[in-house]
Amino acid sequence: MLTLALLIIGLIAGVLSGLLGIGGGTLFTPVLYYLFHSNGIPNPELWTIGTSLFCTFAASTGGTIRHIQQHSAFIRESLMVGTFGILGTALGKLVATSTWFTTREFLFVITIVFIYTGINFIRKGLHKGGAPSGENHEDSPITVGKGSSIGGAGGFVAALSGLGGGVLMVPIMNLIYRFTLRKSVSVSEFAIVLISFSGWFQYSLRSPLTDLDTSSFVSISPYTLGYIDFGVCLPLVIGAFLGAGFGVKLHDKINTRYIKIIFGVLLMLVAARMASEFMAI
Repeated sequence: MLTLALLIIGLIAGVLSGLLGIGGGTLFTPVLYYLFHSNGIPNPELWTIGTSLFCTFAASTGGTIRHIQQHSAFIRESLMVGTFGILGTALGKLVATSTWFTTREFLFVITIVFIYTGINFIRKGLHKGGAPSGENHEDSPITVGKGSSIGGAGGFVAALSGLGGGVLMVPIMNLIYRFTLRKSVSVSEFAIVLISFSGWFQYSLRSPLTDLDTSSFVSISPYTLGYIDFGVCLPLVIGAFLGAGFGVKLHDKINTRYIKIIFGVLLMLVAARMASEFMAI
């Protein structure tokens, strides 16, 4: 039953990833944190981040393949943003694995990012044109300066939260730098492949034994590598990979206004739940 539920969640996350360019981590992270925390796994925040980034890698890979097939990928700019994102993940991992970054700090980061992202999605969805009036969106080239801020911010948040970075990169590109949503989603999706790969690979190299200072550790399944639980993430990955391509295909065929509003409200509710967990610690 749990496997089926995770498969469905992965499918939904994959569709949202391809449709909105968010990588899927906005669903993976709260679900995985609940699983690891409720099962009493030590350092649930690190297991959540590592496993979520692996799932996000699968979702963004599926979406990117579809973008390339549809000739809607911005390969050179995506690679540049993703490269800066890799640098951001390295810095974020140093913070996330430091002694002061505990479950409480993890929940605080998640709550803030979810509130910020939820407000942005609701704001975009409420505007009929897809963007606030007066904004001049265009598909101009992404400069190195803009690419470093986009990728650096996305990578840093990805390593701290397991969210993939799209929740920051899409709003930065679409609302601040005023690129079209089409380009913002495509670049974010492609860059997340590099960012999430860098993130989960780094977490796979860190042994939980180092952080627990003990000779044994427990996770939900026996199929683990570092802080990645493959047994838990497999159904999420399968669903995400299948759903992402479908989401990209839907992007230019449906009005995403209401999806953005509903998703924004969902993020606000999840943020409220995370905030209550934060206050309880």
